[in-house]
Amino acid sequence: MGIEQCALELVQQIASELSTADILALQTTSKFIKSATEYMLYKTIKWVFHFPSTPRAPIHLLLRTLLERPELGCLIQCIDFYQKGSFHPIWAAGQPRLTDEELERLAQKARNKTEANTKPEKWLEQ
Repeated sequence: MGIEQCALELVQQIASELSTADILALQTTSKFIKSATEYMLYKTIKWVFHFPSTPRAPIHLLLRTLLERPELGCLIQCIDFYQKGSFHPIWAAGQPRLTDEELERLAQKARNKTEANTKPEKWLEQ
């Protein structure tokens, strides 16, 4: 009997004893395992910025994933950002930024559950 034949609750209980790296490795084994454990990776997100040794943490990959799959954002219960070392700006001064109005529109769209099926990249256009 393979793990896929086990009850969903049993698979989730087994995975709850694993580290994040082990859950990621386990998810590569099947779609069933991935769907059963994906919420575990997004329940609590802890992001550590190490300065100056790794000044460009790929947080944009997390943000892109959340924009492409908003249902994952609904799984997040806690998100923590930490900084270790001395801080140096990681963004170029001339890089485009969202205006306060754009940020507010994005926040309102994200809060509005009736528009949950709208693609995030369309939020600013509306």
